[in-house]
Amino acid sequence: PIHGDGNYIRDWIYVKDQCEAFDKALHTKGIEGEIFNVGASNERTVIEMTEHILTILDRPKDLIEFIQDRPGREKRRAVDINKIREQLGWQAKTDFNKALEETVSWYVENHWWWEKRIKA
Repeated sequence: PIHGDGNYIRDWIYVKDQCEAFDKALHTKGIEGEIFNVGASNERTVIEMTEHILTILDRPKDLIEFIQDRPGREKRRAVDINKIREQLGWQAKTDFNKALEETVSWYVENHWWWEKRIKA
């Protein structure tokens, strides 16, 4: 279910891009103790993401269920990635649509992994 109306914005990043950022920071000499924000500048609402995933899965949008919003929800959550881009030369590389399709495909192909977590 989606909390509230789903119109809150998040910065979505592909897990492989995020891992690459961590790897770059871990293996760059002279930056010990530095803090870097990692993001992809892919700001989209939760409802947009949900509808996009349903489209990839060829499922109807009437599957979306809205529930009461949680108190204190942030309308926008995104990070400034200028520091990691300038100091490490890193930025997310994967095309957003390709990344989402690969992620959805992984979950479809590996249902055994997440199904046991739902049952727990």
